[in-house]
Amino acid sequence: MRRVYTHLMKQWHPDICRHPKASVVFAKVNELYKTARHLTSPTQVISRHELGWRHIYDDKIIYAIEKNRYGENAVRMTRFKYKSNRMKDLMQPILPALQYRPGEIEVAKPREAYQLRSVLDYFDGSMPHTAVTWVISRLINLVCYFEVYKFVHNGIEIDSCFVDYKMHRIYLLGGWFYARPEREKLIGVPQSVYDVMPVQLKSLRVAGIETDIESVKQIGRLLLGKQFDAAPTAVKEWLNMGACDMAVTEFDRWGQAIIKAYGKRKWTPLDIEEHKLIELERRCL
Repeated sequence: MRRVYTHLMKQWHPDICRHPKASVVFAKVNELYKTARHLTSPTQVISRHELGWRHIYDDKIIYAIEKNRYGENAVRMTRFKYKSNRMKDLMQPILPALQYRPGEIEVAKPREAYQLRSVLDYFDGSMPHTAVTWVISRLINLVCYFEVYKFVHNGIEIDSCFVDYKMHRIYLLGGWFYARPEREKLIGVPQSVYDVMPVQLKSLRVAGIETDIESVKQIGRLLLGKQFDAAPTAVKEWLNMGACDMAVTEFDRWGQAIIKAYGKRKWTPLDIEEHKLIELERRCL
């Protein structure tokens, strides 16, 4: 790869090549080389999570945890079921595959999945509202799946979410230590989730789907950041509205908000220079 890169850089260098677009090609070759170099290097990102350390590799995440009961719970709660082949085709690619070993959990990560926090950092703390819209749509769809099988994730926060920004996919690869069957006793939640939990669920210390819905709304507000006021009114109203106790109802309300805000749904690409995102992704936090 390095040899081909060197050859192309010499061939298209503006001081050597007479082609009128030589400088454009030269810059593009340089950008592509940076992206390819990042994608093929085995670098890892190390960051803290509430139960220990997290090591993010290109194709996996390893969560170091001190209390084995959290790891055992995560594996138990990720034995996913599907009511139909269509549901399996839709959900299986975006749900995590976990392996548990005493002291750590390994989660498979698609190579094209980036930390949602890195994408937010790329946009200086305020993502375009059209992008935030599809992120919310994917997350609330996941919560509807949880509701069908009567369990609650309890750990939906920005650091548990990964995104394939090209295909508009969300992967919920963290926080599974806290997942519980609906209305059963909690074993814990991250602080950011506790902050938005309904008061009654806090008092009873039980899992409720309302917690996951409120967590999705919190992520939406966080992703909009300083540009919250610039988002369509219907989107802002849904994000600020208290969660009801049914994810399917919230999904319908969200769909209505999208129609009010944008009319007919359409695919809106997210404009990102991948090599810059990778540089953000691989900073040790």
